[in-house]
Amino acid sequence: MNPSIFDKLYERWQNRLILTNITFVAAGFVCQLLGYSISMLTHTAIATPMEYVTDYLLLPLGCNLLVLLLGAILFRALRGSLFWSEFIPILQMGLILTVFSLTYNRYSVLVGTLCFTLFIGAAFDRVSGLCVALFFALYEAYQVQAYRADYSEWNNIPDPYANIEVVVAIVTILTAFFISRDFLKFQLRKIEILTKVHEKEMRLQAALDRDSKTGLYSSTYFNNALEKAVGGSPKRLMLMILDIDDFKSVNDRFGHSNGDVVLLRLADLMRAYFRDEECPSRFGGEELTAIVTSGTEEEMRRRCEAFRQEFANQSYPFTSDRITFSVGIASLESGWDARNLFDYADAALYQAKKQGKNCVCMWNDMTNPAGSGKEASDES
Repeated sequence: MNPSIFDKLYERWQNRLILTNITFVAAGFVCQLLGYSISMLTHTAIATPMEYVTDYLLLPLGCNLLVLLLGAILFRALRGSLFWSEFIPILQMGLILTVFSLTYNRYSVLVGTLCFTLFIGAAFDRVSGLCVALFFALYEAYQVQAYRADYSEWNNIPDPYANIEVVVAIVTILTAFFISRDFLKFQLRKIEILTKVHEKEMRLQAALDRDSKTGLYSSTYFNNALEKAVGGSPKRLMLMILDIDDFKSVNDRFGHSNGDVVLLRLADLMRAYFRDEECPSRFGGEELTAIVTSGTEEEMRRRCEAFRQEFANQSYPFTSDRITFSVGIASLESGWDARNLFDYADAALYQAKKQGKNCVCMWNDMTNPAGSGKEASDES
């Protein structure tokens, strides 16, 4: 996956975690409401309805809503910070679960929920996030234990299992931490392998998309781009094909290394006259192409004329002769497919060769525009 896809997946995970926090608050409220209703029906309720609504429904709901609100504000304010955008939802989850545990005085629930935040921290693929979650879990466990001891002392209620449970809590949390750390290492290793595979795929795709000699787009990329452009029913679409005049003679007389100099010079000028989105491509040998979707035919002709003249004025250390190219241009007409458009541009190129080379020919300049590009290719 490319970085943008990673970013989208990461953002989706963050949003899902925030939604999970909201779901916890709603589910806790509903479950407690149902639980009290059942206890009322079975005559096992230990608090009056007013006490229960105030202490066990409205108070924890208000605290959790405040946590959600503050978390949303901080998350929006610090969204540009990767550190806080990772840890705010984790801390928010820990606070929400702690509110439930303190409200309902269930220490075992607290231990389980704080261990859950550790696993959530591991899912963020950062050791620092996991360590923060561990600190938060141990601190909140200590706070609840202190509250429990004070409660026992204030109400003169013995609590013989307090010390045992705090030891169990610490051991459980540390066990969850080490399991989460191993899970995190596995996740990081998996991401590393996937990243390497992705980078290799990207390099292979780039090799297919680009011509290795000129750096222009390859013929395969060009064909796909032309099919896509024609299939998009554009308001205007023009195809330009150029071919270096007598390039075989250049290679025969001056050698292929000097022929490459000419080809690279042409490719550099091609990039100057045609933007990357216009798909400047090396279709084959000394034949280059471009797909233009803006401007008029006359503007296209002027652009190609300026390109042709600048290339013809180039000087080379191995010859005083001018090296030129010919251009064929066709505009997409209703009912044409990509093959039709290419054939007409190719036929226009052949017409430019017949007219003496070193010129630009539009398909509608031809005396017989219905002639096929295949014929032109065969005769050239």
